[in-house]
Amino acid sequence: MLQGGYDIALEVAKETADYAPEATMEDLSRINPWRDLLPSQDGVLRELIYIGHVLQDLTPTTLPEDDYQLFSDLLRSLETRTDLSWRVYEETEIRNPIMYACNRKPIPDEPFDISKRVDALHKYWDGLAILPDKPGRWEDASDTTFIPPKLRGRQISDGEGGASSQVQDHATYRLTLTPEQDAEATRVYKKWRENRDSKVSYLKLHPPTPIAWVPVSGSNTGASNAWNEVFPNGDIGAGRHVASSKLVGNKKWKPIFRSLMTETIPFSWVDPALPEVDWEKELKESTEQYERSKERRARQSEYQQVLKAKLSEGNAKEEL
Repeated sequence: MLQGGYDIALEVAKETADYAPEATMEDLSRINPWRDLLPSQDGVLRELIYIGHVLQDLTPTTLPEDDYQLFSDLLRSLETRTDLSWRVYEETEIRNPIMYACNRKPIPDEPFDISKRVDALHKYWDGLAILPDKPGRWEDASDTTFIPPKLRGRQISDGEGGASSQVQDHATYRLTLTPEQDAEATRVYKKWRENRDSKVSYLKLHPPTPIAWVPVSGSNTGASNAWNEVFPNGDIGAGRHVASSKLVGNKKWKPIFRSLMTETIPFSWVDPALPEVDWEKELKESTEQYERSKERRARQSEYQQVLKAKLSEGNAKEEL
């Protein structure tokens, strides 16, 4: 009983030592990643949303009738552009269609080295994302810090595909869209932007709480120093609560936030600054988009069966 009483007292002492008030709304507003986008970034946002929209078609497989030149040109834009800030990169989630395409099995005779290029771009971006000087989403520097392009000048050689294979030193590749593609880019960007701005209008008033915190330093010493700062008695144990007020503004810790899609926004929320939604039109467009996606998935599934049959046939011939 004495030992049990001592253990309880020790736990109470730990909890008392750990106690600190949670971060206030004012504290959380200082690290709120959701804020107004810079008007100067409208052009690149529009292009990135369109590029991500089209490159979704790379997964799970491309189809023989697809516009591979367009895929290649859109990839070339991502590989060479110099106007991609970290804020735009994260707001548009352009990493996702590239990451998903990396998980495909190689498509036989797919032109322009699509698979190799998406894999290389994914690794390049992920390598930059873990560098210590990458600004946080809540920092103004994320608007003005640009991701270095993967390819420059003569690194863009013939054989890598796309019109930009002709780019020379110090030249900049400019994405050119047909009138139909340009109209589609305007449509998908408008829809994305209205949805994004509506949700962000709520989050600006109700700053989200980070889902996790991680030490800024990747070294063992740096991480240890960060932990010792929030647990000065040195008793670092799994599951011990750390008050968020100890972490907000702490240079040794950085917050991890949910994506906009997974943030909790009341269904009844209406942004008074936006025009009233035409729900009948929204439903019609959503239904049409669903039917197009459903039709493409069916064709992709059929084509995957064809590819599997060819692969099995090739393996059987090799065994003979």
